Amino acid sequence: MRLTRLIFAILLISVCLSGYVYATEEAQDLYPEADYPAWSPDGQHIGFQRDVADNMDIWLIHPDGTGLQQVTTQSGLDRDPQWGPDSDTIYFTSDKSGKTRLWKKVLSTGAETQVLDKSFIEYTISHSGEQLIIEDERDDSVGLILIPVATGEEIRWLAIGRHGDPANLQAWSPDDHEVVFHKKGNFWAKKVADLSNLRQLTTFTEEDRTLGRPNWGPSGYIVFQSNFKIYKVRPNGTGLTCIFEDAESYAENPSWSPTGKLVFARRTADSKELWTMNGDGTGLTQLTHTVATPEFSPDSGSCGASQNITISCSTSGAAIHYTIDGTDPTESSTLYTSQFTIQGDVTVKAKGWKTDYFPSEVKTGIYTSGVVKPAFDPDGGTYTGTQYVMMTCDTPSATIRYTTDGTDPTESSPLYDNELEISSNTTVKAKAFKDGCPASDVKSAQYVIQ
Repeated sequence: MRLTRLIFAILLISVCLSGYVYATEEAQDLYPEADYPAWSPDGQHIGFQRDVADNMDIWLIHPDGTGLQQVTTQSGLDRDPQWGPDSDTIYFTSDKSGKTRLWKKVLSTGAETQVLDKSFIEYTISHSGEQLIIEDERDDSVGLILIPVATGEEIRWLAIGRHGDPANLQAWSPDDHEVVFHKKGNFWAKKVADLSNLRQLTTFTEEDRTLGRPNWGPSGYIVFQSNFKIYKVRPNGTGLTCIFEDAESYAENPSWSPTGKLVFARRTADSKELWTMNGDGTGLTQLTHTVATPEFSPDSGSCGASQNITISCSTSGAAIHYTIDGTDPTESSTLYTSQFTIQGDVTVKAKGWKTDYFPSEVKTGIYTSGVVKPAFDPDGGTYTGTQYVMMTCDTPSATIRYTTDGTDPTESSPLYDNELEISSNTTVKAKAFKDGCPASDVKSAQYVIQ
């Protein structure tokens, strides 16, 4: 946990210095992420994407946190859900065809159809479902392309700026007559039909630039994220107000409900979940939840001929399923109900489930009858030039002793605490020790230096 919080703090600092939220993409492998929420027109569902180990799928949940269900299941990237006017059609981008394209799924039938056979960076579907705006680059310019969904053919180019200027953050007005977009660190708006009434809505400086996707709601306000905070502003540029700010987390991609509530993604030191609040920032409530990773006692690395394993989970009401054959658990795996005994070398894996929660990550425990034999990197062999050998042991808290004279190591042999320099023909032997556990077998490797 301390390491995770340290990494999160470093990422926050890097984002502040760079001014770009996208700098935090380095953190995506730390834990699963719920993001890009979109409220259905009838207010009954919130669609969103969830990223687990670089695999993204579309999910749905009711605004009260019930009814969690997965909409897409393909291996790859299904992301950025947006709704059709009937609240039964959900649009999303997918690479299922080998290229990133726009797709739609009819929830009542399950039918999926490719909508647009054209590459793009980001998209925004109109409230009527009849028009589409995508970002594209042309010559030395970047801009937005207006496309009727029925034909898929461009009818208007809305130039925004020069090549390299981000324009992919855009949203339709509730009546589909105007579009708000990002240009050079601020939001602007203009009419779609004749490109008139161009106006700047925000006046952020370079140090406080606007980076989050806007959402223009029926409340009469445009909501967006800037530097971890959520703001709202009127379409004429007045009334700019910060409605969410938290030093321990950051927020992005807010979306209005038909009745003026908000849903947004919120990243903390160890999670990224969806939250809801009122349009004035009150009533903050966590919407999505993930079961906490189970814990083992004794923890992984414990040794003994026979060991009693206890599994716990801090999420109340979670059901824990486990395996002892090294495979990842499913809901069909053995249900944990009480302490159990293992014999010899066993790999225990556990995972937690709870209704309307995302399942936990898999907890792995490696238990052995003795200390695991050390490993060398690089291993023995013939090499040109000096080699620097690293030694590791999979038994936590074990110490490694080694020799280079061909004798077997003892607890009095040199302690390995740094890479070993091998500049001539040498036989290296290592053995791992841990209090209360039988010592490991000897690892031996011969290095020939040419």
